[in-house]
Amino acid sequence: MADFATLLPVQLLTPDSFRLFFGGPKERRQFFDMGVFHVEQSFFPVWQQFSRVLKQRNALLKQSRRYDQQFEYWDQQFVSLAWQLQGLRQTYINQLTTAYQQLTVGSDLLADISIHLQAGWPEKIQQPAELQQLLEQNFQQDLRQGFTLYGPQKADLKLRKAQLTVEEVLSRGQLKVLLFALKIAQNNVIGNSGKKQPLLLIDDLASELYAGSNAKRLFELIYTNISSAAVIHNCKKC
Repeated sequence: MADFATLLPVQLLTPDSFRLFFGGPKERRQFFDMGVFHVEQSFFPVWQQFSRVLKQRNALLKQSRRYDQQFEYWDQQFVSLAWQLQGLRQTYINQLTTAYQQLTVGSDLLADISIHLQAGWPEKIQQPAELQQLLEQNFQQDLRQGFTLYGPQKADLKLRKAQLTVEEVLSRGQLKVLLFALKIAQNNVIGNSGKKQPLLLIDDLASELYAGSNAKRLFELIYTNISSAAVIHNCKKC
């Protein structure tokens, strides 16, 4: 499936896509990891290795009651892979932010949206050794929860306007314009990174827009700003 997905980057835009804003961190990780997967060739093998190490550590949490050499060993692997994942993700988010800013320059609605990647651990952690120390310090809490509380599996994307989350500030129609801007920016990053042509599948384009400026903004985004993508939309109202 990974080999097949590599050949054809596909993004689907449906009414359920609002989960990017109203869903949990998993929804947003799926969004930006899709982009990292297609842009950074080393991402998928690192992600696979990290997932195996995370499963091993979580299994140990159910078997052991003290922090011993086994945990120290797996935490070393965990931290090394976590740091690599964070670096790949941050590099990609920087590219996504640049592409987004190019799309939205001069837009009163979208130009001042900030995009910030949260690594999955406190921002004060600046070195791999500090992350390993954090895992050891929070071992008892991990035991109580039964899973690892810190790491790239907890990463999130924060979207803010005027220091508030976008879902607090923007209407549904405005959020749809923002959603399209993010997806188009991601399409452009993927398309400009190599020989892949991303595919954008749109269902019910006019929903949440009604008439007015939001609809105009959306059509301008789609038909003037996609640099390398095929667009297919299905909308009986259009």
